[in-house]
Amino acid sequence: MKKLFAILLCIGMVAGMLMGGYMMITSLQDPKPTSTEKKESEKSEPIYTTREKAYADLNSSLSQVEVKKRVKMNLDKEPFTSASEVKDPNSYTVLVNAYSKLPAEYMPEDLEPVSSIDPNYPVGLRKEVAQAFEALVQEAKVRGFDLQATNGFISNENIGMIQEDLKKEQGDMVDDYVLLRPCFSEYQTGLAVDIAINGSSDFAKDDPNYTWLCERLADHGFILRYPEGKEEYTLVPAMPAHLRYVGVDAARQMAQNHETLEENLG
Repeated sequence: MKKLFAILLCIGMVAGMLMGGYMMITSLQDPKPTSTEKKESEKSEPIYTTREKAYADLNSSLSQVEVKKRVKMNLDKEPFTSASEVKDPNSYTVLVNAYSKLPAEYMPEDLEPVSSIDPNYPVGLRKEVAQAFEALVQEAKVRGFDLQATNGFISNENIGMIQEDLKKEQGDMVDDYVLLRPCFSEYQTGLAVDIAINGSSDFAKDDPNYTWLCERLADHGFILRYPEGKEEYTLVPAMPAHLRYVGVDAARQMAQNHETLEENLG
């Protein structure tokens, strides 16, 4: 019996050695890719959705990251015609652009007047926005200049009237102006405000007062809604006098990351 047990034990040991050797040889013949090789493979073979692949084919100069970023913003779709209606028009971070529209009947219920450039032309903003803007106005006065609003809330109906008047002068090209297209204009939210410094909206970007103002915006919950160099995301030319309220936390985050609202929410 002892001999039989010894024989079985030897057979088990030999079988284990043979199996181990086979597995080692197999692993040498078919090595697993290293982490570096995996990364290189991912770089050489971008993983795209159908929409991303179609957009990448049309924009071969863009990186994989940029393609995904733009498709997430719906920039691969037709502006206006493919837009969807916003879920919460009262949100301070609501995105209104060529792909995201407001209900035609939407009108904020908490509008309040703010310091405007023309006493005969009152400018209204939502209550929290008005308070933040007035705080900024007071800081500007302490610094030694006047900050005033030139435009704020505009109803959807009035936006349509403005658009029609401009069409008479400029033709159908006005239809592409996001801010002057009914349901697609931020003016309808009561969160956007155009500004003047010392009575003028035509100020230089290197104006010391404007530079100071830009540095203070985030702490009051405002962002430059259409900054220079971001036109490919906003589809709107740079507008240094157009501010948008998003709340302090969101504004600080966007300022820190140099993001537009599209990039932040995309």
